[in-house]
Amino acid sequence: MEQDEVRTCDVVDLDLVVVGVAAFGAGYGDAVVREHLRRMGVGGRRGVEKHLPGCDVEQRAPVVGTRDQELLAVVDGFAVVEMVAARCGQPERRCGGGGVPTPRDGIFVACLVGDANVAALGEMWKGGGAGCKNLVMVTLGTGVGGGVIVGGKIVVGQFGAGGEIGHMCVNYHETKQCGCGSYGCLEQYASATGIVRLATEKLESETRSTLLKKEELSAKAVFDAVKEGDEVATEIATEMGEYLGHALANIAAVLDPAIFVIGGGVSKAGDVLLPFIEKPFKDRAFFASQNVKFALATLGNDAGICGAAKMVLGD
Repeated sequence: MEQDEVRTCDVVDLDLVVVGVAAFGAGYGDAVVREHLRRMGVGGRRGVEKHLPGCDVEQRAPVVGTRDQELLAVVDGFAVVEMVAARCGQPERRCGGGGVPTPRDGIFVACLVGDANVAALGEMWKGGGAGCKNLVMVTLGTGVGGGVIVGGKIVVGQFGAGGEIGHMCVNYHETKQCGCGSYGCLEQYASATGIVRLATEKLESETRSTLLKKEELSAKAVFDAVKEGDEVATEIATEMGEYLGHALANIAAVLDPAIFVIGGGVSKAGDVLLPFIEKPFKDRAFFASQNVKFALATLGNDAGICGAAKMVLGD
């Protein structure tokens, strides 16, 4: 294989499989990455991000894989960072605090970073949180993810679990188990699947007329019905918003963010979503947090790659 080919970082889309990479120097990175960076207004340097949800570590991940023919197998316990750095012809690496790469011109640096964390960095830089150095991104999808930015830096934490807000306990009386093994986690109520669960339980005893149909329930269906003024759907959205708004009030008391950026599939409901979160937030928030802003994420699937580019560029 030619040296230029070795330096080209071939990336992969596998469910829950990611390698986070920041590469420095002209000519590094593949065409897809270059196009992402071009559209984001970033030139001259290359960066690419892939994620393993809930995993921010320097060296190892439970499962990794690559499309490269020489590294096709999915390997359990493989040293991800070392593999990526060596594959790109520059085994030397340096990581700053919290496992985030420290740029050094001309040197390839590899780092494994959680998807929500780099997405939060991207939204801080070029998205819904632009101009704010202290923010929390909340991703409402199949689960509830989060990314915390303090002083413009990702908060990873000691064990890589920084920002796992979906597993805050918000209901101490819950008897159904969360996917994480605990009970009463935020994502059991505020995720897309959580909203469907709330809707299913409500419709079991509901006698009022509603646009919602048991066999066609989804988070989108609930918020589409809200937009049509459906009373039952509005009550479901209110319940979901109370769980999330109260949880974010607790987060604000600890982190004091300037803004909460709401992303993920549920956020596609648009502006109708935010009031359901903001009202219960203000009802419970510490007085100093009353002016925290709420905004929808704007970068979509580009958030992660944009955050990786920011890691490449540094401050």
